[in-house]
Amino acid sequence: MMRYFRKTCYPAMVASKEPVVYFHGVPGGPGELEALGGRARWFNTKDYIPNRHEIGKGISLSQHFDMLANAIKIRFEKTPVRFVGFSLGAYVALEVASRMGSAVAQISLVSAAAPLSSGDFLPDMAGKMVFRSAQLAPRLFAAMTSAQSLALKVAPGRFFDALFGNAQGMDQTLAAQPQFRAKIIETLNACLRDDSSGYRHELAGYVRDWSAILPTISQPVELWHGTLDNWAPPLMSEALAHALPNVSAVNMLEGLSHYSTLQTFFERHLHQTRVE
Repeated sequence: MMRYFRKTCYPAMVASKEPVVYFHGVPGGPGELEALGGRARWFNTKDYIPNRHEIGKGISLSQHFDMLANAIKIRFEKTPVRFVGFSLGAYVALEVASRMGSAVAQISLVSAAAPLSSGDFLPDMAGKMVFRSAQLAPRLFAAMTSAQSLALKVAPGRFFDALFGNAQGMDQTLAAQPQFRAKIIETLNACLRDDSSGYRHELAGYVRDWSAILPTISQPVELWHGTLDNWAPPLMSEALAHALPNVSAVNMLEGLSHYSTLQTFFERHLHQTRVE
């Protein structure tokens, strides 16, 4: 078991001109931003939030990441970008960053999910049954995804309540807010009901051992994690901090969990470092 450390380090609010590329969670989508106050509140027109449910259908996972990297390169040409990866979106952000080199100026990982191979995380993860089935029984995982889709169709409110029934810290407060509830249900519908192929593709990739890419990430990385996160346990940020060669800051946020850490990152850091 790795030694748990707690380090709170809020970097100086240095203005950043790089446009942001945001990698949403899995399950998740661009709609998760609306649940936390609205896309326009945190992002400007120069930023890019790829809807990964619409990218890479019918291709391999490696080709999927290649297509994302190429789409970003084409969109921004020679302009360096800043990556923000949330939850399992951190895995996607790192895979794409490994393909883009100096075209990515910096990386912020929020409530990041580390490789499952880098620690004994599963017992403490709220979605452990889904991850285990994706690892060990792909057919069961496909059946679980179909069941989730049906549950969302029949009883979206009950699905949300089950998903957030064990919410910790400030995530409990978020889960009680009508707008957060409505927008998360809408986002899950887009991910699991409308077309779950992107979700299944990326989650199946996440549960494999992808730790070999971590030492190749040369860009500076900052980590933001809630101490009460039971979706991606805080030990995951410790694992990433040890494995990534260029970690500029580790921010452990007391009393926060998964989505509340993302909201705090937006409020305390991202919008204060933007140059319009």
